[in-house]
Amino acid sequence: MLPGVLVALVLAFVYALGIDGPWIWDDHMLIEGSPVVTEGAALGRYFREPLWTVDTGLNTSLAFYRPLVVLSYRADWLLHHGGSAGFHLTNIVAFALCAVLAHAWLLRLKLPPIAAALAVAAWGASPRLVESVGWISGRTDLFAALFAFAALMAWPARGSTTRAFGLRLASSMALLFAALLAKEVAVAALIVLAVHAAGETDRRRAGAALAALAFVGGAYFALRSAALAGSVHRAAPSTFSLARTASALGTYVAMLVDPRPASLHGSPEVASTWSVVLGGAAALAGLAGLVLLRGRRQPRALLLLAGASLGPVLHLVPLRIDVLVADRYLFLPMCAAYALVAYAVTRAFAGATLRSAAGVATLFLFAELSPLLRRIEDHRDELRFWVEAERTRTTRSARPLVEVGRILFEARRFEDVSQLLSFAIGQGAFDSEELPIARHNLALASFALGRMDAARQALETLAAEHEPTVATRLLEVEVALAKGQFVRAERILAELPEEARTSSLVASARIRATEAQRLAGELGHEGERTPVEELWLRARFASSFLGARTAQRTWSALAAHPDAPREARIAAVQGLSEVGTPDALRAALATLVARDGESPFSRQASLVLEDLQQKWARGAEVARSLHFGE
Repeated sequence: MLPGVLVALVLAFVYALGIDGPWIWDDHMLIEGSPVVTEGAALGRYFREPLWTVDTGLNTSLAFYRPLVVLSYRADWLLHHGGSAGFHLTNIVAFALCAVLAHAWLLRLKLPPIAAALAVAAWGASPRLVESVGWISGRTDLFAALFAFAALMAWPARGSTTRAFGLRLASSMALLFAALLAKEVAVAALIVLAVHAAGETDRRRAGAALAALAFVGGAYFALRSAALAGSVHRAAPSTFSLARTASALGTYVAMLVDPRPASLHGSPEVASTWSVVLGGAAALAGLAGLVLLRGRRQPRALLLLAGASLGPVLHLVPLRIDVLVADRYLFLPMCAAYALVAYAVTRAFAGATLRSAAGVATLFLFAELSPLLRRIEDHRDELRFWVEAERTRTTRSARPLVEVGRILFEARRFEDVSQLLSFAIGQGAFDSEELPIARHNLALASFALGRMDAARQALETLAAEHEPTVATRLLEVEVALAKGQFVRAERILAELPEEARTSSLVASARIRATEAQRLAGELGHEGERTPVEELWLRARFASSFLGARTAQRTWSALAAHPDAPREARIAAVQGLSEVGTPDALRAALATLVARDGESPFSRQASLVLEDLQQKWARGAEVARSLHFGE
């Protein structure tokens, strides 16, 4: 066990280099934006709802059931007060335990200690595991593997006493249930254990074990079905074909032997000849192995674990093409595959040859370290993460461009977002899944820039090409409100599907429509208002309904007005903290301090300005590096 513990500690130390990494990608909605994580809920609710509990307003499938992972997010939120570093720490600790358990299980399968340690070290140091360990939302595969290995270790040994058999079987089933509640991939462990149970010589014990497995599997699928019964689904295009299945498997085989990931996200859209041939050969070899290894329990368990954990994502069910090949799907299969190679080498060779093989494995391990450290560094900065994904991608998926656009939008570089998306759409960079998102985001950037006609045109183009999502229809409402078309806004809200009208987003849109009419009425009312009061009212209206750049102009004018009272200048700085560029916020803040002196509010605004300046500068750097305007 000591080699396994040492390997786990070294791996934990390496991953600790990225413990200060921020929220990335799905982390924003699964953790930061999820009420069940940030606010909590009754325990039963975590088992009655799908993974995605945030109302996104998008017509996407929410059919994922991972209650144990969501509960772990809630525990981390409470323990670490919402800091991402604490979530990363949980992943690192879980990974270290997973490595120890994997090593222990391989020893139980009679793998020599040095071979088991090298297999776990090569697996744990693979850069492809960073998606499951270094990315907080990727912990689904990590937790599933952790509890799956624990369940395999707890399984009763042959010849154990009746009492030990019962205790170990109960423990194994509890751990297996926890693995399934982390992710469906744990079904692979259930299959391995079922094969173990079927091979038990004591028929009574075999029957009890199979019954226990059936009970755990049935209970899990019953819970899952009930939780997903009300989930939102979109009919996914059927992507199944024998060629695509073989191509996906061939791609995974290549990923197993190449420690240098070429893409952070994506999937080959067209089945290449080499991947189809490699995948077909791997499938035949796997089937032949299951037949030839019928009498050899250890290697058969490894082969079953590798195949059963990878099988669900080999295009056998209609899934989105851009996530059919992902590094995180290799978390369990890679461990089993490396262990299988180690087992075969130790059986086939001995003496000097075996030592040479160990030397080759050690060299392979060192070859993994540089890309591993680079990938961990990528996860320490969300913008770098997506820029690197765009730079290295080998697929047609333009998800990195979408995410870079989102981060630039959050940095308030709306012009860069507009140029990036317009250029990418013109170049045909987006596939059928991503094009609606890109057009929606282009309309959003136009709205932020105050270009309402351009925003409406982008939305009309989107509606002509694709069925509009609820989020897109609500953006149409915002454009209508900005143009003073209140009747049109009400009509769009009334045309939404019945199931969407109860959405929190739609309810918020109705409130905004009422507020927009009220403020517009006040602006149109010819009452006794001073120029400053008029300007303040227009700034409030612009801030809420006319886009960030228009709001910036009105807030800046209010901040600079010589007759503006202190509370108006404070309101202007606050408004620019939410929608302005660094220059606009800096000017308003300087005016406030010059007239009213330093205050706790101005010092807090200075911190906001410092953060905004950093994001703005990083955005400018990224915009130049991508060269999308050329």
